[in-house]
Amino acid sequence: MGRLESIEKDIESKQQNIEQQTEETEKNIEELDNKIGELQNAISSMSEDQEVQEHVQGNLREREQEKQQEQQKAQSLQSELESMESELGEFEQVNENSKSEVQELQSIGEDVSDAMSIISERASWVNERKGNIQELRNRLARLG
Repeated sequence: MGRLESIEKDIESKQQNIEQQTEETEKNIEELDNKIGELQNAISSMSEDQEVQEHVQGNLREREQEKQQEQQKAQSLQSELESMESELGEFEQVNENSKSEVQELQSIGEDVSDAMSIISERASWVNERKGNIQELRNRLARLG
């Protein structure tokens, strides 16, 4: 397996993992937001029962801490996406270098259509990955 193929498989694997973790984090934050809202409503409704209200406020603080932990996971995933983008840039640079070399061969009359096809497929793959990474970045940014 060549260097580019190895990078490609690594990026694919990382992207799937980050996508799965993003979905899980989104779900957890949504659930926590719902719980926090319900706890806040309950606290407001119990304005005359200070003792019970204090216990429920403890639950509210716990849910808010859990939400902060999930948001920290989202930030960590953002960092992983940055690392993936760097690897993708490396992949893209090697592909561009190959394209230049193949174009030189083409200019002297060599039939390099198969090689150009591979390079084109790689470029499309890179653009698709970039789009996916941006989508994940946007989703993670909405999580706080």
